[in-house]
Amino acid sequence: MRATGPSPRAHAPSVILLAVAGLASACGSRSGLLDTDAYVDRPPEQGGGGSGASGGAGGTGGGLVRSDCALERAVPEVGIAGENVAQVQPAMTFTDPNQRQVTVAMGWRAGMGPMSPQELRHTSFAPWGSWPSGPVGPVFLADFDGGRAFAIAASGGIEGNFSLAHNGPPGMGSTARVQPELTPGSGTTGEVIDLFEPGRPAAFATVSGVGLITQVQRQGMGQVLRHTVMTYSPGGASIVDQFILGCGGVGDGGALPASTERLPGDEVPGFMVMFGSARLEDCGGPLGPPTELYAVRLPEEAQSQRDFDGVVVTGVRHVRLGGESIYAATTAAGDVHVGRLGPQGFGASFTLPGGQVDPAGGVDVAVFEGGRVAVAYRSLNDGTVAVSVVDPTLSEVESTYRTGEGQRPELLASPFGDALLLAHQSEAQARPRVVLSRLTCAP
Repeated sequence: MRATGPSPRAHAPSVILLAVAGLASACGSRSGLLDTDAYVDRPPEQGGGGSGASGGAGGTGGGLVRSDCALERAVPEVGIAGENVAQVQPAMTFTDPNQRQVTVAMGWRAGMGPMSPQELRHTSFAPWGSWPSGPVGPVFLADFDGGRAFAIAASGGIEGNFSLAHNGPPGMGSTARVQPELTPGSGTTGEVIDLFEPGRPAAFATVSGVGLITQVQRQGMGQVLRHTVMTYSPGGASIVDQFILGCGGVGDGGALPASTERLPGDEVPGFMVMFGSARLEDCGGPLGPPTELYAVRLPEEAQSQRDFDGVVVTGVRHVRLGGESIYAATTAAGDVHVGRLGPQGFGASFTLPGGQVDPAGGVDVAVFEGGRVAVAYRSLNDGTVAVSVVDPTLSEVESTYRTGEGQRPELLASPFGDALLLAHQSEAQARPRVVLSRLTCAP
């Protein structure tokens, strides 16, 4: 199925008309926090029109009194079902309105050769109650070639569906495709919408039939970020707007980093896209390294910028907390920067742990108990996956939990704010495997 719409153009984002009849306003975030009452410790409301990512409420455990958080693993680590396969690049999202269910997507390679297909597969489970006693499954096929580069997003409805963006078959002209409204725990693959634009999906978010997909595309000796706003329904799909915003000269096989979140709205679904780039005014000439961090709010077009003083930005993820966003960005210097983005732009920030982070190992962030910030990354020193807990004021690291050797960490906070779900690509075996852990503050 081909998506139709206006021809793409390179510009700072024009007004994006998203007022599509019948669109609901159920929005949320990967962190599981609402845009208001972020510190209220209460269970999610039942039913209603909450999205699969936010679930209608949330909270960060504000009723708990602790001077610090010693993060520990609460249950045994478990893997994903599947024998004699490689599992890589886990990506997670909530897929029910109350955040009780999580869907994990992953690359899946059964063959040993470099030309073996890398499938895109997914599995769903409930991580907050009884912990699985064995590997999580069953695992379902979404696409035969889509596991090389992909992103997952909750669809934002009471059905608890999710959508996938991924590349088509390998080749110079490999284009991005979207599979909307997939059902957790089902092998039904549904329709495939081809954007007919080459480039790796870097970030993806959807809400109520509207999606924003960000692709990394090659341009000369560098890369640019192409953003596509699209609508889809069982009757078809169309591109609402498409624009290039962000650029950079990236070496050593790197890629421009980007992160996308849905934003709350009364009538019009909104998105926040955060990305590393050279200065936007320099994108028309020779591409410099991505030493700036930009955040663009759509459809309002509000734009904020942070300068990293010549240090290259290698990764970024962000989540909502109240009326602001919390972000984590890795740099080529081996640092993780954690900071706040509010209505007035980038604000207070904190750097950890100081030159000890693998710039290419991945990063993720979540907010949980008492407003604490959890940041997951790969350690440069020993190759382990680490999760550091930063106090709510972003002034100190309270504790750091380390798992085995691995990379590509993903974090989700429980709807009660009392636990974290960690997925990462473990490298402790002959073939990489996706493993899952539930982490809590020690009693």
